Amino acid sequence: MSIIPSRGNLSGKKQNLIFVSISLLLVFQYACKTKTGKEKITEGEIIYSIEYLENSMTTVSTSLLPKKMVRKFRKDMLSSSMEGFFGMFMITNISDIRNNTNTTLLRVMDNRFRYTAPPGDYGCCFNPYEGMQITFCPERKTIAGFDCSRALVTYGNSHGDSVEIWYSSEIGPSFANRLTPFEPVDGMLMEFNLELQKLKMHFVADEVRKKSMPRSAFMVKGEYVPITRIRMEKIISALME
Repeated sequence: MSIIPSRGNLSGKKQNLIFVSISLLLVFQYACKTKTGKEKITEGEIIYSIEYLENSMTTVSTSLLPKKMVRKFRKDMLSSSMEGFFGMFMITNISDIRNNTNTTLLRVMDNRFRYTAPPGDYGCCFNPYEGMQITFCPERKTIAGFDCSRALVTYGNSHGDSVEIWYSSEIGPSFANRLTPFEPVDGMLMEFNLELQKLKMHFVADEVRKKSMPRSAFMVKGEYVPITRIRMEKIISALME
């Protein structure tokens, strides 16, 4: 004996099938939009604001010091530049991930100097946080529209020697921090501290611009005299007396 479903049951099954189909379509569309929205930015630039936490210089006001830092990046190159003293001073660090080299450029008025570190070494003049340890934390927050994770950096012999950093995996090339003290951090730094001799600085990303960055954007433009790390550090130290 066969059982023939009633017309009402058939109608109910059709409605359920339509409901399930629509639900799956909406979920699929939402997933696609989320994936598109989270697409990693591998080329562009980040504008950071700079706050001075400590200035031990006696003759130079923080009002003359750089207010912004511009970081350009592509899949195998990064550069960070700061300009101050009404355009008379600029320091730039260029990291070539492909060739594993770091170059620091220093411009003081019409004088231009260049220091290229040995392969795998850091750039010049910033505190490398000797003996640093990085602890990754569960906290998250949004900076310049990007999801960021928190890490705690401790260094030196005192428990008080610690700073927090925030980084995003939604921006930048792989191994973005390879040639920096923050190499274990897998993501672009969006909020962090640096020390340039007598200056303690706090950086926060204000804006991220997605744009094409050819390798030529990271080329050294103009004549820069090659000097040693010690010489470059002495020049910067003399500016900060």
